[in-house]
Amino acid sequence: MGASHSTLDLLDAPLFAQPSQRSIDATRAGLVTREAMSLRFAYTAKSIKLLNTHTNETLLQMHWEAVGGAVVLCDDVGLPIVRLQPARKRKGQYLAHRPKDRSLGLFTVEVSNERIQTTVRHPKTGSRTDIAVERSQSWREQVALVCLERGGLRQPLARFRRELVSRESQLEEEFMEVAPGVDLALMTSLWCIRHHLAH
Repeated sequence: MGASHSTLDLLDAPLFAQPSQRSIDATRAGLVTREAMSLRFAYTAKSIKLLNTHTNETLLQMHWEAVGGAVVLCDDVGLPIVRLQPARKRKGQYLAHRPKDRSLGLFTVEVSNERIQTTVRHPKTGSRTDIAVERSQSWREQVALVCLERGGLRQPLARFRRELVSRESQLEEEFMEVAPGVDLALMTSLWCIRHHLAH
């Protein structure tokens, strides 16, 4: 599925808002977007911050642990929300859980050459949602699309993209667009995995 999409297809695909009764919520309700959001990743010496493109407000922070390749997603004031780590016993799998209690699993992400995919369970309703990240040719490509998969249909929920901001220095900035009704920490977790695969 991943290699069959062109970069233009991924850039042009409209994002689908999720109704409140079927919102994509895998981590905590306060992180489900209420409106379409345009976000920018800002690199600092100790972390990567996810900023609202319009207000420059920090929404999430990502801190990589020195040992084991785990990343901890924190809220705007630094409180941990999700710890995402490569599975020790199974290659191509990432485990997401509460940072203070690893027995409280949130979701598992499977990675192959073609796809990044997960199934999340809504914490209140228990409904399951299948989500996959699609790309055109490789994980280093400029654009990837996160899609809800339901009954053979796919609905784009978020888009990851890189833009060249300086031709002289080849400096790029990374952005994420997210539809309303979608868990921001889940989308950021998928971005972290794609980022890891691309580097």
